[in-house]
Amino acid sequence: MKLFGKSEKENKPPKPPKPSRAPPPPKPPGRGMGAGPVKLPPLKMPQPERLPQGSPPLFIKVDKYRDVLKNIRNLRSYILNLRDALDVLEDIQKELANGVHVAQKTVDELNMILSSLDSFFLKPHAVEHEDIEEMEEREEEAYRPHHPEAPAPREMEGYVKDVYGELEKLRNQLKSIG
Repeated sequence: MKLFGKSEKENKPPKPPKPSRAPPPPKPPGRGMGAGPVKLPPLKMPQPERLPQGSPPLFIKVDKYRDVLKNIRNLRSYILNLRDALDVLEDIQKELANGVHVAQKTVDELNMILSSLDSFFLKPHAVEHEDIEEMEEREEEAYRPHHPEAPAPREMEGYVKDVYGELEKLRNQLKSIG
């Protein structure tokens, strides 16, 4: 130990200065202990790694994965069957609406025929010196409505039979579906 000389500490080169830290930001006035929670910057959540497509997730057992795929295929087939059934139902509804429209036209035509019959029976014609042909002709005109597109009574009978046949077909189709 030297009394009057330089000590060992002084012989050493000076230490480099410590890196300075930025001084903490000044505290806002009025904030002390218990003044409220301190807001921290949000933490960044790591994004989960995405598996390449075509490979099953690692955390599902292979048997369960196959069951999931099988259930998805079953659901897809059920959905396709449901779509087909709805299409068939839509077609049936269109046919039914068409049948109702035809039936309404037929009822209107029958109503016109009944009106002409009613007017014929309210005002009967005198039949004294007419030929049989003229009488038949007059009867046909009496049965035929005054509508230019109205069919003759014999044609009307065939038309009504056709409409009835179509309605029977629709009824059978509805029974087979239901």
